[in-house]
Amino acid sequence: MSKEKKSGLTQPIKNDKVLGEKKENSEASLEKQNSQTKKWNKSVANDGDKTKVRKKTEASVELKGSAENELSEKKEEKIPVVVEAPKKPRKKYGNSSFSAIVKTVSYIGIVLVVSVVLAVVIILAANDVFAFTKSDAQITVVIDEYPNIDTIAEALADANVIKYPSLFKLYAKLKEKENYNFAKGTYTVSPSMNYDALLIAFVPEKAARQQISITIPEGYSVDEIIDLFVSKGIGTRDEFIDVVNNYEFDYWFLEDLECSEDRIYRLEGYLYPDTYYFWSDSSEVAAISKLLSNFKNKFKKSWLKRCDELGMTMDEVLTLASMIQEEARYPEDYPYVSSVFHNRLKSEEFGGFLQSDATVQYFYRNVYGSIKDPFTDADRKFKCAYNTYIHEGLPPSPLSTPTIDAINSAMYPAESNYHYFVTDSLGYCMFAVTYEEHKMNIAAIEAGQTAKDDDDQNGDDVDNGDGDDIDEE
Repeated sequence: MSKEKKSGLTQPIKNDKVLGEKKENSEASLEKQNSQTKKWNKSVANDGDKTKVRKKTEASVELKGSAENELSEKKEEKIPVVVEAPKKPRKKYGNSSFSAIVKTVSYIGIVLVVSVVLAVVIILAANDVFAFTKSDAQITVVIDEYPNIDTIAEALADANVIKYPSLFKLYAKLKEKENYNFAKGTYTVSPSMNYDALLIAFVPEKAARQQISITIPEGYSVDEIIDLFVSKGIGTRDEFIDVVNNYEFDYWFLEDLECSEDRIYRLEGYLYPDTYYFWSDSSEVAAISKLLSNFKNKFKKSWLKRCDELGMTMDEVLTLASMIQEEARYPEDYPYVSSVFHNRLKSEEFGGFLQSDATVQYFYRNVYGSIKDPFTDADRKFKCAYNTYIHEGLPPSPLSTPTIDAINSAMYPAESNYHYFVTDSLGYCMFAVTYEEHKMNIAAIEAGQTAKDDDDQNGDDVDNGDGDDIDEE
């Protein structure tokens, strides 16, 4: 191949240095042209030829623009182009926060309403099934020939023994008792009987296991309750005593119960007085547990806070409440009797001596089998742990299981300066601030006067804070 042909085919290599030099030459040439253009424009402007200036300027601008475009194209060759997708416009609503709050409140309101309705339905249904707070009236129900679960449910509903016959039938079906061998006849039942007891009541062979109704009066002690159970054919005395003092029942109010060695019955104060139904073959544990369960439903755990405020344990509050109930016959006197005991416990003058006849009588009744009548000054000096004439503070245990009225009075006594009270012939109490007033009340009662005849009792002598109502000598 000839040298000329070879040189004609071969192209020089364009390296960075060559490109750079060309770029500099191009920029220099452009700059030179711009300089010449400015000079020419200046001279033309001086001559006043505006047309030539405009044309020449436009030409120079076009030349400058073409050169700049050429450079920008070379610079932008290596820069990638990113195209963003168009953004979707957002929908605009009103106040989104307010809307959310309204929805939340509405939801909560609906949930609360539904919850309340369900709770009421469940409570009513449970009370009908388990007879928690129903009448203990005895009702006669007549069952005709060939009875079944439908006729039993209808007869009980017609007699107002149950409220929901459909629920009664559903319960019988779930418990597989709907096909019991019900018999015709005349039966005596009570609304306080639960569904199980009612179902069995109409089956002669099953009713042989009798259900016994026992009413425990207010103010009954453990000893009296045991005697009542045994008299009804449930359990034995010795076994009841062992269960009361030693059996470990699982109730929260017994967890921290501390008993002194002088305490006669461990569960004194916790066997709530009420009407109960027991099977004739109930065990001593089952019977006592039923009374404790009722006490759990009566005494609210939240009341412990008030006990703490008084600086007393739950057992001490029950002890004081039982004393109030033993000393006063009528609930209207409870708060004032409570104030006497509270004032004595706090008074340095009385040294914490409560001087209650009921505490000594409790010991006599449980140890010797009967109370002392008449109760004399010699009895007030009798040496026993329950004698509050010779021992300051509360006795070792409650004297009975107090009612809710007595418990409330023990926790919230009336505001008074009373330190004495005496009971009249009708069972009402007359109160006094001083011992001299107390002796006058005793003399008045012996003369036939009653608390109702004294306009100054249960209110007029209550301390209003200024001391004007107290007549001390």
